[in-house]
Amino acid sequence: DALSSSIMSGPPGEPDDKLRYGLRMIETAYEEKTRALDQELQNLRSFSQERQAQITALERRVSELEMHLRDSEQKGQQHQLEKNHMAQEMKAMQRDMGKLDQFKRSIMQSIHDDEPP
Repeated sequence: DALSSSIMSGPPGEPDDKLRYGLRMIETAYEEKTRALDQELQNLRSFSQERQAQITALERRVSELEMHLRDSEQKGQQHQLEKNHMAQEMKAMQRDMGKLDQFKRSIMQSIHDDEPP
C-alpha cells in the first residue's frame, strides 16, 4: 500500500505529530470545502434573488397588460354599441329621407297637376 506508506512517511516525527498533522490536513480540507460551499450558497442566493426580482417585474408587467387588455375590450364593446346605435339612427334617417323624398315628389306632382296646360 503505497498510499498509506507515503502518508505515514510524509510528516516527520512521532506518531502523535503525524496524527496532529493529519488532523490539521483534515481541518484545512474541511475549512476549504466549507468556504467553497458557503460561496456557492451565496452565489445561489444572489441568483435566486435576481430571478425573484425578475419574476416580480414580469408579474407586474402581466398585470399591467391584463388591465390594458380589459380596458381595450371595454372600449371595443363601447365602440360596437355606438356603431350599432349609429347604424340604427342612419336606417331611421334613410327611412325618413325616403318618406320626405316621396312627399316632395307628391307635392311636385300636385303642383305640376295644378298648373294649367
